[in-house]
Amino acid sequence: LRFYSGYAATNEKKIEGVSLSVVSDDVFLSAFGNILGPALAAGVDVILQTEPRISVLATLFKQLAEKVGFPKNAIQLLPGDVNLTNLLQNDSIGFINCFGKVLGKTFPNLESLVKAPVIAVTKTKGPMIVFNNADLESASDAVINAAWGSATVLPWSLSIVMVQEDVYKVFVSKLNDHLSKVRIGPAYEKLADVSSVHESQLFNIQKVVEEAKVVGLQVLQSTSQSSQFQTTVILGGDVLKNVSLEQSDVAVVTVIAFRHTNEALSLANNFKSKMGVSVWTENIGLANELAQKLQFSNVWINSFAKFSASHSTYLDKNSGVGYIGGVDGACEYYKNGSDPEKLTFDISAARSFYLHDIDGFYGNLVGRSVSSAVVSSKKRI
Repeated sequence: LRFYSGYAATNEKKIEGVSLSVVSDDVFLSAFGNILGPALAAGVDVILQTEPRISVLATLFKQLAEKVGFPKNAIQLLPGDVNLTNLLQNDSIGFINCFGKVLGKTFPNLESLVKAPVIAVTKTKGPMIVFNNADLESASDAVINAAWGSATVLPWSLSIVMVQEDVYKVFVSKLNDHLSKVRIGPAYEKLADVSSVHESQLFNIQKVVEEAKVVGLQVLQSTSQSSQFQTTVILGGDVLKNVSLEQSDVAVVTVIAFRHTNEALSLANNFKSKMGVSVWTENIGLANELAQKLQFSNVWINSFAKFSASHSTYLDKNSGVGYIGGVDGACEYYKNGSDPEKLTFDISAARSFYLHDIDGFYGNLVGRSVSSAVVSSKKRI
């Protein structure tokens, strides 16, 4: 939101319209920033259609926005279970944002149901590649947060770890050691390393574990009690194709081995989700090579899920459609009838505004950020 307030302050070009944003229960809180930031900066009103559980947070978000001065018509809330079929095809809806599933479907299965341009972020999971020259201790520790952080609702959560064959056993040993020390608790518990997932996922995890044991795969779990959530790792193979479950519906990590770089590239590039891939290596030449050859929107080197508000992420294949974040995220709203290249927008000014804000002057600049967003909204009424 701070970045797009800088965008609104430096961009005088505004458009009119209404954006319908459909947010499912299994999404991340920062999705509201990706929804509201570019839309309000472009001068578009937002209708938030939220499923029951996330509606509580959406209501609080709307109340806070109005309290700091957002126009009341800028954000409208449509909570709960709503029949969206007619709304998706309404001619007054100029843009559609989908975060998660809509009508039980993910984009592009929605294409036949909508008329307006769609920006969709689906809940798919990504891979991690660990080479023999990597810091195995840090890599195994990163798996915990990447796979089960934020209660596994992030669309870029980890699902499969590919480890070079000659360090496979060492990596698994270190990962097992980390699993045994994981503290699991509710989302509000500050000392918890991992938040418990929704109860509906417990059955899915148990189903996958039983299938893995049937085919003879080894299973690592943080606890032996099947009645509660446990971090689960399956060694040696992916069993999700044998059960009637989507990969995004199961908080389970698979660890497999690969021999050489080309094999790792082939395995990763065949992945359905293209949001991002994590690469662990201390060889800078290898890191640069993989950054060029991996067909993903984001390639994280020795890290996982590092995003910047000023950088755009292109959504492709099963990860979604369109752009989120950065200038390209805002330009999604200018595609119809406007030329993004003609926008009076100084990217360096907006980026410096954003960086300045987070580098030490938070108290003063938050007021400026909110004021910029409010001014942007008031220009439309």
